[in-house]
Amino acid sequence: MVLTPWMLNDLLARLTAPSGSLYLPADIDPHTLVESLADRHGAPRTLALDGFTDGS
Repeated sequence: MVLTPWMLNDLLARLTAPSGSLYLPADIDPHTLVESLADRHGAPRTLALDGFTDGS
């Protein structure tokens, strides 16, 4: 499945409070979703690793 900007907006709009959960349709590839989000919001990064935080 190809994620269009409209579909991505719809998925993000369905997110609720931090305690909410979003179940993705089975035909959405998680890697494609991460790439689509990275295109929109920047590459994901590690905030903490091996007890150290990334201060940048």
